[in-house]
Amino acid sequence: MHVGDRIDFLVPILDNVRSSMLTKLCFELPMPSIDHHHFTQWHRIGNVLQQRRFSQLTELVVLFQPQQAGHSMGRVEQWIRGDLSALEERGISIGVGLHTSI
Repeated sequence: MHVGDRIDFLVPILDNVRSSMLTKLCFELPMPSIDHHHFTQWHRIGNVLQQRRFSQLTELVVLFQPQQAGHSMGRVEQWIRGDLSALEERGISIGVGLHTSI
């Protein structure tokens, strides 16, 4: 399943969240073999998170489960931040990284 497919799955779920008290949101996704066009759909999540019901959101974290080689995390983070720049402009902290088990 490509990241775009996962975003297709997440957007309607987020669209049905009705809590204006949500302050932090964390997504954990498997790290697929990545190419650029699969990482340019994050703006769709950003569009939902800019709605009034997410007005208390202060932090968005996207974690990937390391599974196989792909693009560097720096490049992945750059693509996600580029698509979600409107959220950062609104003061929402965006973190992107690899999930690590304790």
